[in-house]
Amino acid sequence: MIKMNVTAETFDGDMVTETLWFHMNKVDLIDLQESEPDGFTDTLQA
Repeated sequence: MIKMNVTAETFDGDMVTETLWFHMNKVDLIDLQESEPDGFTDTLQA
């Protein structure tokens, strides 16, 4: 499971932060990791 905090601006101009949870299986995680040159984990931490 991946937990990600996402901040976005609403149509009213307010900034909102929400916690999103992604349920993924091992194959999905491997595909995601290989989709980025430096690996997906490094991309998230940047």
